[in-house]
Amino acid sequence: MSVENVVLLNKEKMITAQEWAKAIKASGFDAELEIDFDPLTVDGFVKCSYKGKKGGFECYFDEIDISELDASDLKIVGDRKNAIVLITYNDYCQYITSVIAAGVLCEKVDGLMLDGGEMPFILSDESVKWVKDCEIEIAANL
Repeated sequence: MSVENVVLLNKEKMITAQEWAKAIKASGFDAELEIDFDPLTVDGFVKCSYKGKKGGFECYFDEIDISELDASDLKIVGDRKNAIVLITYNDYCQYITSVIAAGVLCEKVDGLMLDGGEMPFILSDESVKWVKDCEIEIAANL
């Protein structure tokens, strides 16, 4: 089984891996994102540890298919025509690093997050709080 965390964003607002890693720390998470990748071209496994435990996620950047969105969703999506997708498999350390990375990225790029790739949208100004609310429950499974 796999879980996708998706951040819809405007490509022009995408931050570097270094900025993303610093933002994770600045948000108060005990997680270390590797910085040796370009978020705009990434297509593979990105290492990220949580409290010293190895984790990470499959990651890729793509354009979104807006054909399945209704008018109200299109209004919310606005100029966010791209997505960064973080995928994990049956591993809670991978899952928690994916959730943290997606939530922090969402906030930094004024994105929209889809937990598990499903609606409803988690708004950028709510995403880090949402992650912190989930962190304790997810970490209990490590």
